[in-house]
Amino acid sequence: MVDILKDYSPDRSNTKAMKWHDLPQQFGEDNLLPVWIADMDFAPAREIQAALRAFVEEQYYGYYSVPETYYKAIVDWTKAHYNYETKAEWYRFAPGVCTGIAFGLQAFTEEGDKILIQNPVYNPFRTVIEEANRTLVMQDLLGDDVTGYTMDFDALEAAFKDDDIKVFLFCSPQNPTGRVWTKDEVTRVVELCQTYGVLLFTDEIHRDLIMPGHTHVAVGTIDPDFDQYVLFASPSKTFNLAGLNHSFIVVPNDTLRQTLDAYLHSIHLTVGQPAGYIGAEAAYTYGADWLEGVNQVIWDNYLLLKDKLKEALPKVTIADLQGTYLAWLDLGAYVSADNLKHVVQEKARLGVNYGSLYWPTKTDETHIRINLATTPEIIGQAADNLIKAIQEAS
Repeated sequence: MVDILKDYSPDRSNTKAMKWHDLPQQFGEDNLLPVWIADMDFAPAREIQAALRAFVEEQYYGYYSVPETYYKAIVDWTKAHYNYETKAEWYRFAPGVCTGIAFGLQAFTEEGDKILIQNPVYNPFRTVIEEANRTLVMQDLLGDDVTGYTMDFDALEAAFKDDDIKVFLFCSPQNPTGRVWTKDEVTRVVELCQTYGVLLFTDEIHRDLIMPGHTHVAVGTIDPDFDQYVLFASPSKTFNLAGLNHSFIVVPNDTLRQTLDAYLHSIHLTVGQPAGYIGAEAAYTYGADWLEGVNQVIWDNYLLLKDKLKEALPKVTIADLQGTYLAWLDLGAYVSADNLKHVVQEKARLGVNYGSLYWPTKTDETHIRINLATTPEIIGQAADNLIKAIQEAS
C-alpha cells in the first residue's frame, strides 16, 4: 500500500491552499487549526503529477482535442469499481459538480419547478436551486448519529405523488452524515422516481471514498430500463484535484443528452481545459493504490477522533462513517447552539463547518463537520483542543 503519511503529506500552511490560506476570510482570524472545507492535505498521486508535468513540458497550450483514452479511463474505472456500465458518449464536461447541477436545472426544468432535497445536506444544494429561481422543497432524514440516518420514504413518496416534484437531488454517498446508501435504499429511490416520473439528479462525487464494510451502489446499476437520471461526479474529491475545475455529467438517455447539449452550446461551454482531462485520465488509470492508502488514513483518523472523544466526552455522538472523509459529530450534550462557535472557534481554536449550514430546518443545531483527510497529528490536536475547551466550559 502507498504510504500516504510518509510520501504524500506536505505542509500546506503558508500556501495558497484555501483550507489554510482563507481562514481570515472564513472565520475572521488566521491562527486556527483548519479542519473545515472538503479538501485533502495530501499531495496527488505521483502519476498525476507526472502527467501534468509532461503537459507543461510539451509546451502546447492551444485548443485541446480530448483523447479517447480519457473516456476509456473513466468508463473502465466505473465498471471495475461499481460494476456500472457506461459509454463514452454519455459523458459531458462541467467545471464542477455544483456547476453541473446548475446546468441540469437550466436544461431540464423551468423557473418555479419544485426540486426536492433531504437535510442535512451539502449546502450548495439549496443555493444552486434558489439561484436558478426553482422552488426548493426540503425534507429531513430520519434517525440520528446513534441509530443511523435513513430516508423517510413515506414522506418522499407523498411529495412525489402530491407536490409535483420535478427533480429529486440525491446525495450518494451522503454529505455530511457519511451514509452510504444500501442497494435496497437506492432501489427504492429509483422505483419512486420511475413511478411518479421524477427526474433523478444523483451527486456521487464521494463514491470512491468508501470505508470498510460498505459498498457504493451507483444509481445506474439498479434497473437497466431506468435512464431518467443524470449523474454528477468528479475526480476532484477522490484524488484532491479540485483546483483543476473538472467534473463530468453522465446522461444515459438520448433525449435528455440532446437537451443538455443544446443548453451547453447556448452558453458556449462544451469542453474544459487540458489539465483537467489529463489529470483525470491519469487519476483513473493509475490512482487506485494511492486511493487505497488515503482511505486507510481517513478510516484511522476517524477511529482516532472517535476514541479520543468517547473516552473524554462520552456524550458526544459521532455518526457512523461509511463514506466520505467528513466526520459528523454532535456536541449538544455539552454545548448549546448559541455557545457553539465560542467553544469551538474561540476556545478550541478550530476552523470547522457548523451543522446549521447543512441543516437549516433543525432548530438549535449543534453538529460540527470535521475533515479527516489530513494527518493524524492534526486530528489528534483537534480532538485534544475540543476536549479541553468543552471540559473548561462545563
